Amino acid sequence: MAGELHNLSASELIELYRSKKASPVDAAKSVLQQIDKLQPTYNAFCVIDQERTLEDARASEDRWNKGEEFSDKAKVEFSGEYDYSFFIWGLIEMYELTFNPYYLQVAIELSDYQIKFIVDKIKRIL
Repeated sequence: MAGELHNLSASELIELYRSKKASPVDAAKSVLQQIDKLQPTYNAFCVIDQERTLEDARASEDRWNKGEEFSDKAKVEFSGEYDYSFFIWGLIEMYELTFNPYYLQVAIELSDYQIKFIVDKIKRIL
C-alpha cells in the first residue's frame, strides 16, 4: 500500500499503523516514489539513501508489529515539554525538506511520548 501515503499527516499515518492498514515501510516507499518522480524536475536532494530509509522503516515496522510504538531514539529525555515541542517541530521541518520518513517517524514517536507524559503529569496533579 504505497499509494498516496506521502500526503498524509503524522496523525493519519499513526492511525493507519495502529490499524495495520499501512506500515512505516509502506510510507517510506510512497515517499521514495514521490522523490523519484519529482527529483528529475526539481533536483531538490543531494543524497537520497533509499537503502537506509527502507532499513529504518523496516526496523520501525518491526517495533509496531511487536506493539512497541516508541523507539529508543524517541525516548530521549529533555528538560521539559517545550523542548519536545520545538524538537518535534524541527523534525517535521527536516521531513518536509528531505522527505526522509525517519524524521517523521521520530516526530510521531516523540509526540506520542510527550502526550503520555503530559497526561500522566496531569493525572498526578489532579
